[in-house]
Amino acid sequence: MPVDDFKLSVYGLRHTRASYLIHSGIPVDICAKVLGHTVLQFEKTYRHLLYEREMKVLKRLEKYCERDSFRGN
Repeated sequence: MPVDDFKLSVYGLRHTRASYLIHSGIPVDICAKVLGHTVLQFEKTYRHLLYEREMKVLKRLEKYCERDSFRGN
């Protein structure tokens, strides 16, 4: 991407920060506080990122359960 096409916005920076916080596993209430949101505002705005995190956790849990089932536990 040429430098001329790069656009920086405050919204983009906030969204990037929220993404890093969520993907780092920071609890939602802390993420909301850092960004100056209520938990409800944060969840509404970044629900797509929270959904991604939930899916990753569920996949890890599924692998864990399959592994234990395979061992006969």
